[in-house]
Amino acid sequence: SRVVLMDDAFLYQAFTEKLAVEGRLDFSIPGFHGADFLSAPIYLFTHSSSAVAILDIIAAFIGLAMMYLAVNEIFKDKILGIFASYIYMLNLLDYSNSLRGHHHTVMITLVLLGIFLLFKGSRWAFLPLGLSYIVRPFGIALAPLFLFQRKFKQFFLSLIFPALYVAAEYAQIGKLNI
Repeated sequence: SRVVLMDDAFLYQAFTEKLAVEGRLDFSIPGFHGADFLSAPIYLFTHSSSAVAILDIIAAFIGLAMMYLAVNEIFKDKILGIFASYIYMLNLLDYSNSLRGHHHTVMITLVLLGIFLLFKGSRWAFLPLGLSYIVRPFGIALAPLFLFQRKFKQFFLSLIFPALYVAAEYAQIGKLNI
């Protein structure tokens, strides 16, 4: 039986299925589809009509570890990292949201991974943070952390993801379809 996803998650699932089955991006489907690139392999493996929700559930659990790693790296305090993960675990919004396939948890997990890598001094911090911008645009609010850490090159590299996404969408359908 086919699962009916709530809110606009059915749009994300449609984008995921077109990408997985037909191998094409369909930007005529409204929404921010950054996480759908990650849910396409899940769909290929499971053929589940709720592949986007499966991705979100996986991200919710990985987010716990990412919370610990990010807080521990920023403050150099394992106890604070454990406490932050515990508080995050108590936030039922993230887990109930993951059941909707709304990609909120994917954005948070990517942001936490990006923050961890940024404060660790990794040259790859731009990758998860840049991806978070096209999962949910709220991730871009943390872009100034690159400037705070004096990682100007990474700041500009992180902006490539939304620039390419917007360019591809505009080239395909002639407008931004949010």
